[in-house]
Amino acid sequence: MNGAGAEIEMESQPLSARTRARRRATLFIALSLALALALLWWQRMGIADHFVQQELAARQVRASYQVSQIAFRTQRIENLVLGDPARPDLTARSVEVDIDYGAFMPRVGAVRARGVRLFGRIDDKGVHLGEVDKFRDPTSTEPFNLPDIHLTLDDARARIDTPAGPVGLAIRGQGALRDGFAGTAAALMRNVDVAGCRTPAASAYVDLRIDKGAPRISGPLRSQAVQCGDMAAAALAFQADVKLDKALAHLSGRLNGGAVAVRGAGATLATPRADVRFDGTVRALKGQAALRFAGLRHDAAQVAA
Repeated sequence: MNGAGAEIEMESQPLSARTRARRRATLFIALSLALALALLWWQRMGIADHFVQQELAARQVRASYQVSQIAFRTQRIENLVLGDPARPDLTARSVEVDIDYGAFMPRVGAVRARGVRLFGRIDDKGVHLGEVDKFRDPTSTEPFNLPDIHLTLDDARARIDTPAGPVGLAIRGQGALRDGFAGTAAALMRNVDVAGCRTPAASAYVDLRIDKGAPRISGPLRSQAVQCGDMAAAALAFQADVKLDKALAHLSGRLNGGAVAVRGAGATLATPRADVRFDGTVRALKGQAALRFAGLRHDAAQVAA
């Protein structure tokens, strides 16, 4: 019995030594990985900042910012300025970006932007947003498509100079840009002059929704007065319902409303109402309108009476 026990004990000793060696190797590898991860975590701010700088430099974007948080999934920058600091194209108080890790490559899954201020202009060649334009591919021939991200906008404002005059925008909302985004937008234009018509102020307060990549805008449009040549309208108010396609090239919708009065060519229409339906592109828009009014007064008829 004693001999058998000794034999078993002698056979178990080499196995225990191999086990200890494997454990030491495993522990060494684990400690090395932990040290490497700790070093990367300690240097994550500099690494992220260097990556951001490379991306901006590759696009030749003039920018300044502060990196305030770098986590495994979320990155946060503050005091973002794009363009000339004296006259920036875009500023943001804070921008948080969530990274989704798929099977192949990480991608931007969500963006939360607060305190955004955007400045741009529109002319016959399109929309110009300064340094922001450098994030678009000028060689791409694919139709416009909204990015596949979840966007949150809080206290976002824009000033866009147009041939008709500057327009101020305030936007708030959240949701998936390709399906589900919902928010509100307020717009104001002063001293508008377009196509021979002028108004001291025009405003809109609309709801924004994106369903299956197609935006929809609905809400009231108002103007105190509009002058077109010798014709003038007072206290205009219309309810708008406009749909755009995914490429933002085709639109259709309805404008329903009217004015307190319209005067021109010696005649006055009392409380005219119009129901306008339209469809097409901005350059080739077709539609039909139905007009009704409560009464008609003509200066000549009034004098004769």
